[in-house]
Amino acid sequence: MECCFCQKEIEPLLDHNFEVVKLPNGKPDWDKGYSAEPLVENGRCCMHCNDHRVLPARIRNSFAK
Repeated sequence: MECCFCQKEIEPLLDHNFEVVKLPNGKPDWDKGYSAEPLVENGRCCMHCNDHRVLPARIRNSFAK
């Protein structure tokens, strides 16, 4: 799945050792990224874009209300 902002492939969920968290069947536990709302409706984004674009927008929106 691609990030709706940077178009890079969304990385699977990593644990504290930066290893992919896997289900018992060996598949990644979560590889769907983060919600890109309120910037992109129904969009999914990578961790970097979530941290640098989406979260700041959410914080700005919470103070605007």
